[in-house]
Amino acid sequence: MMTWLNYIEIYFAHVDFLGFLAATLSAIALLPQIHQIWVTRSAKDISFSMLALLLSGSIVQMIYAVLTHQIPVIVTNFISISLRTLVLGCKIYMDWRASQKRP
Repeated sequence: MMTWLNYIEIYFAHVDFLGFLAATLSAIALLPQIHQIWVTRSAKDISFSMLALLLSGSIVQMIYAVLTHQIPVIVTNFISISLRTLVLGCKIYMDWRASQKRP
């Protein structure tokens, strides 16, 4: 027989799953952009300020998640920060490389 504690545990298991799912989808949202940068070898159409703001938001959210012990948010923000840093690094490098090619 299930007690009310069992129902609460099941409820929170589903809530954590939804948290992981939402955060994972947000984290991997940059994968198509990373693929496009890799294929075209160009990041000229990507906004530097947008990337910087997204990265800043992820870092602040990571700090909040660590302070409040929210494991799903910590894990997926780590992924988000990694991917956003990668895209920002590609943007900086490819913009620099493009400026070196100009006479």
